[in-house]
Amino acid sequence: MIVVARRAWVALLVVAAWLTLGAAPASALGHPERNGSGLTTPPRRTAAVPPMFRLLLPWTSTPAPGYPGALWEPASPANYTVADRPADLPVQRIVIHVAEGGFASTYQWFRNPAVQASAHYVVGSNGEVAQMVPEHDIAWHAGNWAYNETSIGIEHAGWTNHTIFPDAQYRGSARLAAYLADKYLIIPDRRHVIGHNEVPDPNHPGEWGGIDHHTDPGSTWNWPLYMAYLRAGAFDTYQQVVDNATPGRVRYSSAVWAASAARPDHFGADYLYTAPRRDASPVSYKLRVPASDSYDVFMRWPCNSLYNRSVTVGIATVSGYRAVRVDESRNCTRGWNWLGSFPLAAGDSWRLIVSSVSPGAGNIAADAIRLVEAGDPVPPTAPVTSVTPSATSLAVSWTQSTDNIRVGGYQLWLDESKLYQGTGRSASVTGLRCGTEYTVSVRALDMVSNRSPKRAVTVSTPACPVTPTGLAASGATQTSLTLDWTPSGGTAVGYDVFLDGVLAGHTSGATFTFANLTCGTSHVLGVAAVDAAGDVSAHTHITAPTAAC
Repeated sequence: MIVVARRAWVALLVVAAWLTLGAAPASALGHPERNGSGLTTPPRRTAAVPPMFRLLLPWTSTPAPGYPGALWEPASPANYTVADRPADLPVQRIVIHVAEGGFASTYQWFRNPAVQASAHYVVGSNGEVAQMVPEHDIAWHAGNWAYNETSIGIEHAGWTNHTIFPDAQYRGSARLAAYLADKYLIIPDRRHVIGHNEVPDPNHPGEWGGIDHHTDPGSTWNWPLYMAYLRAGAFDTYQQVVDNATPGRVRYSSAVWAASAARPDHFGADYLYTAPRRDASPVSYKLRVPASDSYDVFMRWPCNSLYNRSVTVGIATVSGYRAVRVDESRNCTRGWNWLGSFPLAAGDSWRLIVSSVSPGAGNIAADAIRLVEAGDPVPPTAPVTSVTPSATSLAVSWTQSTDNIRVGGYQLWLDESKLYQGTGRSASVTGLRCGTEYTVSVRALDMVSNRSPKRAVTVSTPACPVTPTGLAASGATQTSLTLDWTPSGGTAVGYDVFLDGVLAGHTSGATFTFANLTCGTSHVLGVAAVDAAGDVSAHTHITAPTAAC
């Protein structure tokens, strides 16, 4: 059960400042982003903490990387802001950087508290990953505070506009980005996975690259390849794999193509191969396309350095036949090799071939094809919400939603405020007011943050206690006054009494005597009904004097 306090104060988060000095590589000196925030003085934490507590919360510093397999190379706490994302701030973007240096020199550089910059991760040329800032904290990487608050920054070893980034580095970074996209339901498109050069300058509208106008990742960064790897690794959009042995989805002439399992790294039990021919006798693949959209096409082939270097793969797109040349003598150990992104029409049809015709020497292999949709236009179904009100709280539960890919989580809204996002399916909303109408809605989210239709439920908390009536003062003495009233009935279990507007006591009866008063003095005597939940009715009062001196 999730408890969501409507009036809850923000949890106080701190970390003790520890200074780990690290020498900066000369190549990295130009990269740090002047606090990385767009603010003159970025906050050290998202909530102020009394000094006496600042050494008492060691759990606010992550002792190990969040990403499986990453090195933990923590940045100086002076270089980022302690937070509690996504509880206090959503994580909506990934920002791609180039470090202007090497792998180790980058994370060592962020150990220096004078740098006033950081990123969450750095990826090396071989695809290795080091984490420097916990994901729930705010790294200073974008040069725009609003972007820092809602993004995760990934540095890449290399130099902007000079480094030809290796395939292993793209794949390693894309695996990390896919993990983050799944974890935070980040949409895997170029509006939510952006370069540092695409971050707005917060001080000069129309200028980019943050406050210092950075240009990374630069002209040598292959965005189409990177995004294809990210989408394929995230499994957040429609995917289909057709192997050479998939029933009903592959056709070929057995007089031309033969099956074999002799070569390593093929997909499935075997693969097809043939010697190049002059007459066309292709292997055709039947692919199901759920919606007219852009699709990444990947291909697998077994390992043989003598395989054909000029294999033609034909794809039927909405704009006509497209031919792609594939070198099957290379890259077999990478797994799935990206052929490109293509606009495909909805339908289930024969739309891809591996040709048997080639000007090159060496056998041609036809193994497996993988299709990955660029987006997901289908939202999840709306959950059915049940709400049980009590005096100051609501018990909310909802049914499980369904989706064409998978459901990523749920959002709970009270009126216009989002109180919860997660995978749970029940919550208790506390801190409400009696006798008040509330609108509750629960919306499911899929893996690319499509939201289900909104089906609001309107409920009211039970009525507040009835205001007491029939107030009368009696038994006045020089030092006391007695107040009597008619019992409220209903939900009242007791009464608060007030003297001159100040709470003077509580009683379960319908009378109260105020003592230790001054003779010959008028006083305002008040009373309010209280129910079992602590709800208080409106106050009512009369004025009465004590006996003359």
